[in-house]
Amino acid sequence: MEIETKFPLTRAELADISTGLVRFPASWEEFWDVLEHAEYRTDFLQNEIITRSYESNLHSKIVTQMIVLLYNLFPRPQFIVHDSNRPVYLQDCENDKAVFNPDCSVTPEPPQLFTYKPGMDTETNPLLVVEVLSKSTREYDLAEKLPCYKKMQGLRYIIYVDSMRTYLTLFQRTGSDQWLNTDYDQLDSAFEIEGKTISLREVYSHLGR
Repeated sequence: MEIETKFPLTRAELADISTGLVRFPASWEEFWDVLEHAEYRTDFLQNEIITRSYESNLHSKIVTQMIVLLYNLFPRPQFIVHDSNRPVYLQDCENDKAVFNPDCSVTPEPPQLFTYKPGMDTETNPLLVVEVLSKSTREYDLAEKLPCYKKMQGLRYIIYVDSMRTYLTLFQRTGSDQWLNTDYDQLDSAFEIEGKTISLREVYSHLGR
């Protein structure tokens, strides 16, 4: 299937449309065509391609720091820490399939993959996902992606890190369909992942907070 010109393929073309969140109606097949040809990452939800034109410096710093912290937390080769270029596949998201690109994620090895076609696959069993909240993505991340993440049976931790203030929310699965939601807003606060501690000071210290 040839990609249609109605979809921008470069970050510059996206920025000409909007510097915030961008949405395009698209079929499942069109989404994979865009994913194969475009220079940006994108989500697919409810027959829409959902993306943004660029990542701010602040957002990038927080994502990088979370990747470092998680890399030091999870042993290898039992787990792998992915950056935002590694998508996850959701079989049941609002009664349909979806693909998200968390800012970072942790998956157990060996991977369990959904393959659209050779060379194009996604993770299906993340243990943990991280999303960094910004003004342009906050509503989408919390109102649309969060309910879908909670349906992933293998997922045990969902972390939202606020880029605009010192504020972190941890969702931890306590049962099949039960989640414990805890908010942290002090640099001296700390939360546990798999019995190991991460402090908010570690998450935000590189930003001078």
